[in-house]
Amino acid sequence: MILRTVARVISTVFHPLLIPTWGFAMLLWSGIYSASLHSGMRWEIMRTVFLTTCVFPAALMRIIELFPESVAKLGTNMERVVPLLATALFYIIGANCIGNMPVHRVFRILLSSASFTVIILCLVSFSWKISVHAGGIGGMLGIVLALALHSVLNLWAPVSCIILLCGLIGTSRLLLEKHTVAQVFAGYLAGIVPQFIYYMIF
Repeated sequence: MILRTVARVISTVFHPLLIPTWGFAMLLWSGIYSASLHSGMRWEIMRTVFLTTCVFPAALMRIIELFPESVAKLGTNMERVVPLLATALFYIIGANCIGNMPVHRVFRILLSSASFTVIILCLVSFSWKISVHAGGIGGMLGIVLALALHSVLNLWAPVSCIILLCGLIGTSRLLLEKHTVAQVFAGYLAGIVPQFIYYMIF
């Protein structure tokens, strides 16, 4: 009972819609790529990220919940696919907004690459219940791992912390019986691989 309660807390605190906000907060307030940014710009970035990756997608999901029959008519698993597709669009909008700000390109890449992960999760969700939680934290691991390998900064402490979070989140989803082991690990791969490759290319 206690373990399931802890698992619910972890799943809520590190909900996929909150992962981008946590990731940006880590980069912005750790001094990584943001030492020259003034406080006002940091909060402007955080506001943009929170609105486009959490508030707007969450509002859409709420609207979809109000009309379950209409969504079901679109096809099997549409209650997962439609929100993911819309979330990818919001991510792209957020990336474009940040791209117009005078900040390091890594902030734009973070959201742009995340949109690819969401699209992959969306495509897989047509036929299989892949773990979106694992995809979210896996995406964060992929981009920070790429940064660690191509930066003069020592980012291995953040990488280690995110790996720990991957384990905690994945275990939580299993304890809550929301996914199988295969679905969790597939989520990790859907997050890590595309974001790592995206950073390498762009």
